[in-house]
This record gives sequence, C-alpha cells and structure tokens, in this order.
Amino acid sequence: MQTFSYDYQTNVLTAVGDESGRLSRFEYDNLYRLTGIYNHDDHLIKTNEYQYNTISFSKNTIVEREVLQSGQTTVAGVTALTGSNVIRTFNYFDGLGRASQSVKLDFSPTSKDWYKHVAYDDFGREVKDFLPYTGANAATTYDQVFRSNAPTEQVAFWNTFNSGDGTYAYTEKILEPSPLERQTGTKHPGQNFNSYPSETFYFANANEVRNPKTANSYYPANTLFKTINEDEDNKTVISYTDKLGRLIMQDMGGSKTYYIYNTAGKVVQIIQPEGAVLLHSTPTNLHSTASVLRHSFVYTYDVEYRLSTKRVPGTDNPYVYTYDRLDRVILEQDPNGFKTYTKYDIQGRIIQTGKYTGTSSPTGSETLYESPNTTSGDHFYTKTQSFPTSLTEPYIINYYDDFDFNNDASHVDDMAYQTLPTVGSTNYPSTFSTNHPATANHLFVRGKMTQTKTGILNSNGSAPSLFSKTSTFFDKFGRALHIRTEHTYNNTDFEWISYHFAGWELNRSREHKATISGISSTLFTTDRMTYDHAGRMYTKYHRINNGTENLVTTHTYTESDQLKTKTMGTGIQTIDYKYNIRGWLTDINDVDVCNTDLFRMKLKYEIANSNISATAHRNGNISSMEWRTGSSCVVNGTSRNKSLYGFTYDGLNRMTSSKYGEITGTTNVNRYNENLTYNLNGDILKLGRYGKSGTSSFGQIDTLTYNYPSTGAQRLTSVSDASIMSFGFTTTGGTSQSYSYDANGNLTGRTNTPYNTITYNHLNLPHTISGTGGTITNVYDAAGRKWQSTVSGVTTTYFGDVEYEGTGIKMIYHEAGERACSSHTKWLVGEVKRNVRPAVKRGAAMKSKHFERQPKCFCGKIERITGTTYEYQYYIKDHLGNVRVVFKSGPTLISEHHYYPFGLNQEGSFYTSGTTQKYKYNGKELVGSLGWYDYGARWYDACVGRFTGVDPLASDMPAHSPYCYGFNNPVRFTDPTGMSPDDFVKDASGNIRWDNNANSQATTKAGETYLGKTLTFNFNSYIDKNLWDGPMGDKPAGDKLTSTVTVTGNENSNGELTSLSATKSIKVGPTPVGTARDYYPGEGGSNNSLSATTTSTGVNIGFEQHASVSPIEQLGMNAMGFKIVDVAQKLNIDYNKSNGNLSISAYTGVFPSASLSVNGSSIMQYNQPSFVKTHSARTGTTPISSSGTGGNPIFNFSYYPSQFFKR
Repeated sequence: MQTFSYDYQTNVLTAVGDESGRLSRFEYDNLYRLTGIYNHDDHLIKTNEYQYNTISFSKNTIVEREVLQSGQTTVAGVTALTGSNVIRTFNYFDGLGRASQSVKLDFSPTSKDWYKHVAYDDFGREVKDFLPYTGANAATTYDQVFRSNAPTEQVAFWNTFNSGDGTYAYTEKILEPSPLERQTGTKHPGQNFNSYPSETFYFANANEVRNPKTANSYYPANTLFKTINEDEDNKTVISYTDKLGRLIMQDMGGSKTYYIYNTAGKVVQIIQPEGAVLLHSTPTNLHSTASVLRHSFVYTYDVEYRLSTKRVPGTDNPYVYTYDRLDRVILEQDPNGFKTYTKYDIQGRIIQTGKYTGTSSPTGSETLYESPNTTSGDHFYTKTQSFPTSLTEPYIINYYDDFDFNNDASHVDDMAYQTLPTVGSTNYPSTFSTNHPATANHLFVRGKMTQTKTGILNSNGSAPSLFSKTSTFFDKFGRALHIRTEHTYNNTDFEWISYHFAGWELNRSREHKATISGISSTLFTTDRMTYDHAGRMYTKYHRINNGTENLVTTHTYTESDQLKTKTMGTGIQTIDYKYNIRGWLTDINDVDVCNTDLFRMKLKYEIANSNISATAHRNGNISSMEWRTGSSCVVNGTSRNKSLYGFTYDGLNRMTSSKYGEITGTTNVNRYNENLTYNLNGDILKLGRYGKSGTSSFGQIDTLTYNYPSTGAQRLTSVSDASIMSFGFTTTGGTSQSYSYDANGNLTGRTNTPYNTITYNHLNLPHTISGTGGTITNVYDAAGRKWQSTVSGVTTTYFGDVEYEGTGIKMIYHEAGERACSSHTKWLVGEVKRNVRPAVKRGAAMKSKHFERQPKCFCGKIERITGTTYEYQYYIKDHLGNVRVVFKSGPTLISEHHYYPFGLNQEGSFYTSGTTQKYKYNGKELVGSLGWYDYGARWYDACVGRFTGVDPLASDMPAHSPYCYGFNNPVRFTDPTGMSPDDFVKDASGNIRWDNNANSQATTKAGETYLGKTLTFNFNSYIDKNLWDGPMGDKPAGDKLTSTVTVTGNENSNGELTSLSATKSIKVGPTPVGTARDYYPGEGGSNNSLSATTTSTGVNIGFEQHASVSPIEQLGMNAMGFKIVDVAQKLNIDYNKSNGNLSISAYTGVFPSASLSVNGSSIMQYNQPSFVKTHSARTGTTPISSSGTGGNPIFNFSYYPSQFFKR
C-alpha cells in the first residue's frame, strides 16, 4: 500500500510513502511548479529551475539537474553543483510551448556538451528527428547555453565521421499531403541510406485474400485495408486488416499468414505460410481441413473468453489452461500431460508452483489463496485452501515481506544477514537486524520477495526432496544489498553489493563454499567497477581471495555514446569498434592492418563484392563479412589470409548462400561455402556445405536433404547425405539419420548416431542422452538451472560463474563488462515477426514454468592452474557473441575459432593449445562429442541448423517454424536463449525491468510476471458516478480521456536493451453538451506530447495529454458557479541502463478518477475527490513571494500551466 500527502490549501502532492513507510518528498515554488524531489534520506535527487521569455532572452527554459552526490538538502546547493556531481539539462521551448532544443552540459565522454535540436515544418509537425551532436562547452547562463547555430554545427559534427553524412544526419518521416497525414515513408540517416527510404502504400484489397472459413471464397474487393510496407531493399510486407483493425492476412515476400477470429474478436487460429499454400492451391480447403490444421496455431476460449487451449505446430496435443475466479492461471497441462499448478497468497502473489498428479477440476467454491503456517513439511504454507487441495508436489516456493519463513514469531530470522568477511570491502553494512517484527532494515522488505526455494529435479520424475534457498536483503532504496543462497552439495553462496548514490553498482563480493564427494572448496571474489561522470562504465577490476586486484577491462566511448575501445587487462589487447551513422557495427579493429591485434573483423552492408557474390543491402542485412586472426596476421608461425564471406538472401531475408574466399575473395574460393533452400515456414529443405575433405584438400562435404512428414508439420523425420565424407554431417551407418519426437515436440531419438536416445524433464530440457557413445546426464532444478552435467565420465558442477570439474574448481567465468560483448542490433525483429497472442485476462500467465541460466555472455575465464593459482584468460567475440580467439597475458594466443554461418566449427589448420574451450558459438556451451549447444530453454544442433525442440514462444512468431534458428538469418540475428528476443518482466515487488534472460513466463525468475517486449500503458481518466457530487445528475459520469501509450524495447544481439520507442492513441470521451475537446483552454494542443530520449544512462519516455468539455458546456458550468475540469494525464517512463529497471511516474489533475495499467496489470488507481469542493468558481490570486512578485488573478476557467499531481 502506498500513502499520499497533499498540501491542504493548494492540493499539490507533497510526499509519497511506499509499503515500507519510506517517504519521497516534493518541493514547489510560489507558482506551485515542482522544484525538487527528495529521496528516502531526504536528500535531493532532482531539481527543476524555470525561466520564462524575457527581454534579454526569448526562450522559455526548464533546467533539470539530476543529482549524483549524496547529502544535498537544498535546491540552492544542487544549483551550485558542477562536474561529475550533477547532470544538468537545459530544455528550451518556443512561444507555442514546443520543444526547440535540449542541452546536457559536460555530458559526452570527453565532457563536451550534448545538443539535440528540434525543427518543425510549416504545419507545425516534427518530421525530421535530428541526431544529437556534441560541441564545445558553453557557459551556464540560459542564453549562452542555447546554440542558435545548432543545425550548422550538427552537420559539421557528423561530417567528421564520414564526409557527406552530416547533410543527412536525421530520420525523416514522409507524410502524405492529405488531412489524414498518414506516414508514407521514412528516410534514414546517412548519404548512403537517405535516398533508399522505407515506404508505405495504402490500398484496398481486390480478390487476393482467401476466406478460410468458406470453400472457394475470397474476401470481397474493397472490404479490407491493404497496407504495403517496403523496406530499403524493396522487400515487402503486405498487411490486410478489417474495419475493426484486426489483421486478417500478412504477406511477407509471397509468404502468407492468415488470422481467424471468433465473434468476440479473439484469435482462434493462425495459419502458417505452408498452410496458406494449401488454401490457395486447393480452394475447397478450409481452415478446419486436417492438412491446414497441421500448419496452424489453434486457440480455444472458455465462456469468459479466457484462453482455454493452445495448440502449437510440432506438438501432438494442445496446452490446457485452468483459471480461478480471479482469472488467474492455476493449472496448466502440456502436450505430454504434465500438469503444473500455481498457488497464490492473499495479495495475489505467486507463492508456489509444482506438479499436480490428480484429475479433478476446480469447483469454483475453493478459497482463492493459501495462508502462512508453521508446518515445515508443507513449506510453511497451507495447501488445502485453494485448488488443487491434494496430490500436489511443490517445485518452487516463494516467501515475502520478512525473514520469518517458518512463521513462529520467535523474533529470530530464519535466514540471517551474513557479515562481509574481512577480505572484502568496507562499503557494506556490517550488521543486519535480527528483530522481528521490523526495525529499520526490516521495513525495507515489505512487498518484496525475501526467499525462493527451488527443487532439484529427479530424473525419474518423482517429487523433489532437495531444495536450494535464495534470500535477498534490501537497502532502503529497494536495491538488493545481500544475497544468500544455500544449495545442494553443501554449497553456500553469499553476495554483497554496494551502489553509488545514482544507483550504479560499485562493488560485488562473493563468498562461495561447496563440498563435493567429501572435498571442500572455498572461494572469495570481488568485482569493482568505476564510471565516468555520466554513469558509463569505465573500468572493471576482479580479485580472487586475498590476491592482487586485477584490472579486467577498460572502456572508452565515442561522442555519439557507443563503445569505442575495450582494453583487456593492463593493455594486453585493445579492441577498437567503429559504426556507421545508423549505429550499426562496421569494424572490430582494422581487418586490413597487421598489427598486434589478435582478431579483426569488418561488416559491410551497402557495399557489394562480386568476387564473393555479395550485393549491397540497406535494410540491415549484412552483405559481407571479413575477418583475420593472429598478431601481425601470424598464428603459430603461419600467416593468416583475410577470410571473406559474401551472403545472399531471399525475399524473406533468409540466408540462401554464404560464399567464401580469401584476400579479395579470389583466393581459396568456395572453401567453406554453405547453400540452403527452405519451405515457406522456414524449415530447411536442402543444405550444401563445403569444407575440409582430407588432410590438405577441400570440397563439398555435405549434400543434405531434409524430409518432413505430411502428417506432422515442422518435425524433421530424416536427413540424408549424398556426400559420403567423414567431415560435417556424419553417421555411424548408412547415409541418413531418422528422428522421433515426444508429444511436446522434443527430439527423442536419432538413428545412426553415437547418441540415439534423449529423455526430457517437464521443462523440455534433456536430462539423459545415451547411445553407443556413452551417456550424458544433466541435473536441473525446477527453474531450469543446470546444476550438474556428466559427459564422457567427467562431471561438471555449475555454481553460477564458478564451474567444478570433478571435486575441485576448474574455471571462474567473468563477464568483463557485459556491454562490450556484442554491438550488432537485431534491426528487423519488428518486421519479421507479428506479435499476436491470445488475450488472457488480468495478466494471467501463459506459462507457469521458470528458467534460470548461466550468465550468457561470458567475456573471459579464470582457469585454476594449481591450488590457489589462477590464470586470467580473455575472449574476443564478434558481433554475434561468437568466441573468436582466447588469449592470456602476453598476449599469448590459446585458441582461435572459425564458424560456418549456422554455427558449425570450420575444420582446418587452426591453432589450439590443447585447452578445451566449451563456450563458442553465440557464447553458448558446446556439449562434448554430442556436438549440440545448450541455449538454456532448448538445445541446438549447428550441423543441421535446427533446434531440438519447439520454441516456447513459437506463437509469437507464427510465420516461422518453431524449430528454426535466428529467422534463418544467422549472421544478423541470434537466439540468445533458444527463444525469441528478450523482454520486460514485473518482479514480485511490482518493479518493471528489462530481463536479458526473459522471453516468456516460462523464462522469468521465480515470482516474476512476464510482460513482453512491448508494454501497453492504458491510462483512463473517468468520472465515477458514485463519487460525483456535481450538477446534471449522473450524466457527466463515464470515461473522459483514454490514452494508450505503447512502449517497445529494442535490443542488441545479447538481449541488452538499447533503446525504447513509443506510440500513442487518444480517445476523448463524450460530454453531456456539445463535443469534448482534446485539449484544455489556455494549454492548447501544444502541450499534448509524446517524446523518447536516449542517453548513456538510460531512456526517458515522456507523455502528456489534456481534454476538456465543449466551449458551450464551459459557459454553462461557469454560469452555475463551477470551474471546468482539466482532464490531464502525464507519464514519465525512465529506463535505467545500469540495473535494467523501469521507473514509471503517473500524474493527473486533482479531478477526476484515473487508473493506469500496463499489459492488463493495474499499477495505479486514483479516486476523485469532491467536485464541488475542488471546482467551485472563486476568484483568487497567486501567492505573493517575499520579493513582492505574484498576486496575479486566478479566474473561473483554465489557467496555465496545469497543475499535476503524482499518483
């Protein structure tokens, strides 16, 4: 529960209290404008300063100061701050209240000022979005900071990066010359891209769209809207929508996907492209024809329109969902028949998930929640109040609000805070209260998840008997301060984290203890990070036990805020990065210079190379790739030529060939070629591969034909090879392999291979793989975390980034600055997949499983040589996160790695020192002689370019096979976890954040709710008739302003959020007399805005909208003695890059009621006060300040600016 405090005279919000009673305070000037925000320590974190148009300076200005230094208690003190203690932003507005320029002082990596200017066309529209630039530092007065010649300076700035680009350093929206002002195209930044716009055309259908419900039937002409989106390479996506805005069919380069709805508007079937072929080739086929159904996603709903079943191609049976009376999923059955139950506490939080072995269904009379108790065998919760009341096996249990997990009220915590050992830093609290109920620190955990117990899965499917426990202690700002984990194998992990005042993580210490087979190990590690003046990570240090602290990485950044260099260790290797004007990575070091760099790479997009059949692309597809290894281009005494790959694509942006060459592309031609064909769903039909065919010979090593059954869409039944070679695709007998599957679509059998039998747990993760090659066994917990794996008799135990081999520590993996692991963005995600998901009420989970994984972007490792002696080793990765070289101090090369586009290792005279490197393609773990990569949610066979199981998010990408990898464009896209791109989640405390590992409810951490890549904020302002005490009875009641703000996260190939984009939709409700206005008189429409600003520290989305009654109703209300209502809405959405958190601030006027939800989950509710007491007409004056200003009249109608109150 939150509390709100107001000034009783002015009604301005003065303080907000959270669940733990901590207050954030707000301060205003004499005009009731917000001037300061104070944190829980009553220290200022942000101030605003206002300056209106004056005789000497014609710009209206708001100066924002973000405080980076603790202890500031006065606005004047913050105003005096400079340098690294504050981020100062000058926002300028013209006479119409429109933004004209924004300046961040000293913000660039070289402490130059950061500028972004805004321009409008003759109709007042912002059609050009200019790229920001940096310039010389200005003074700090209002007029001196403003750059009157910003357009000229911006052109000159971008010309220094590439001559001629400055003239086109903007994104331009092309609008049609009509009152509709529809966007017909987008021109992109850069001279090589500006003349190749992406375009949009609007038409109506003819007779090209089938009606799948009726034989020989097509939608009548001119009944569907036809929108053609053509990208920079003239590749088209044609969308057909009906008059209700529903997508009926989407045609991507001739690949059609159909959508069918029920009478309630819910999606009931999505027909994949191969199914659409059957509809068009045989017009008598219907959506219900068996052959069409095999290529369809099929959904059914119960009487309350909740998703009841979902069938995914590749599975034998549907998923079945059961709900309680609050529309929450309480039971899910997968196609294999495994039933997962979910139980909630009285506050609606998930407290338990597990296996249900019964056959009963809820009666509707059960209690909706379970309660805490003192029974240890039941994990200290009741288990018979809510459905299911029996036959349950708990797998994951969550606890909230305190540390008295056994509920015995003994005033002693059941999981105590552990004091940091003396080997660590002093930047941590040394004690934590053991009193219960709360003293100071315990107040910080109200509403938060304090412990999760996760069962270790048994291979025979029996109920878990061993559980790991993870408890989290928080500081007063809600940040994790101490994490204590007790695992199996007598393992205990303690982590301590300290933060900068601004929230940047400064230190992370870890004490690790484990006993395996009677042998104990203890390890203490510390990571220390430093940042520049704007919060960009500068250095990262690592220390083991009491040893010397080692500098792991140092980062520098370009003036446009991209990673410029990354130095490993104390100058062992420095990696240089370059980009084009669109932000696409073009260079890792210089591929044409033979210096001390161990790896070099160049990516070309719009540049052709006929020697390797590479044509120019401007839509983000990579035309060619060049790379070279070795210091001075020599590896182990052997010179290395520059290697090249040229890529070709079909109309669906799928890679059809990769042609290899060396030097200029004319040497050693075709040595490592790949050629592919696909069906319309994206299943590979043929693959030709060239490579090493003998001791010193090269040729075609694979001629693969993929076979699929007519009765089992998507499942690969066999692969045959017409090239009988001992390289590439191999068999233990014959020329083919045959495959079998379980009902969930998991590959369970392969013939003619050393490993021919695979069994899975309920998370579709393989726990046993066996055959003549031996047995591979894996141990997982119920969150999908792999704890142990035995391959070829060698057992590896995983404790996060610490790996044991046998009974001792073998490796410690370090991330060394995650941002540097990859820099190539997935530019086409929004275009190649249509996110259509059946609606589930009140945010009910589509999945109740959870996955945890090892850190997915290791940038190096620390190998234990002997005893307490460790050796730091480093990776250099390419744009996809593929490990290219491994090296150590010297620099001494340990190994080099080269890949085919789909991930198979190239065979050749490549150097390795004999040390096994497990993490290779995409940085994923290659599992021994099996040759599969572990992606977390499923496994991947790079030899055939397919996953071994169905994508858990297949329904989000219905135009693609659920087994395909990276949209079949593997040099541009990655599949970070074996699923689609990463998304937003809401944790148990209600915080929304970007989780690099989350792609569905199936991959969230315990207690988290999956929200998706797109957040839809529904902001509704309405007059509650039960609270209305104004005139005209209840006629004024109802919705007055409904705003929908859609925020989409864009990420790079590691799933790291790089930017946010936003759109809005506004609906003004009716008013009793006349037509309501979408603005407030005096404010005008100029204050209705939506903006997105990206900086080095994060992203800000700003939204503001006003509405009011008609002019005639305004006169009538004033005549009756009432003011009219400013129906005002404001949203500030801030993404913090350092911790992934999303901060949402919602503001409204004092009236009326308002609600805000995100993806159907309520996050704000405000109930209106008395209308009569807040809007009675009275004439007053503004307060008179000590200097004598003020005393201005307040009339009975609108005044400027509007007053907002944080909700």
